[in-house]
Amino acid sequence: MQIQRCDRVPERECGEGQTVFDVALWRWWPSLFPAYTAYVAAPNAFSAVTFLMRIHGVQRVARAAADAVDGSLRYRACGVMCGGMHDSTCGS
Repeated sequence: MQIQRCDRVPERECGEGQTVFDVALWRWWPSLFPAYTAYVAAPNAFSAVTFLMRIHGVQRVARAAADAVDGSLRYRACGVMCGGMHDSTCGS
């Protein structure tokens, strides 16, 4: 399964088992505006977040959001790090 980045919402369907997510990444929190945004076609929200982090060369973000374009899912995460699970700083 291939994860894809899109400049706008795709007009055609994604591959089987994929959803288009509107992803936003905040490097620091609190911050009014995200550092990176993109539409990403991925099998799940976390994969969409980590994909966007990797293409921008970011190892850690303070906050991440991924909303399914079809409205079926709203995903929020804090203290996201590429490469594995680490202690979260959420709420601090």
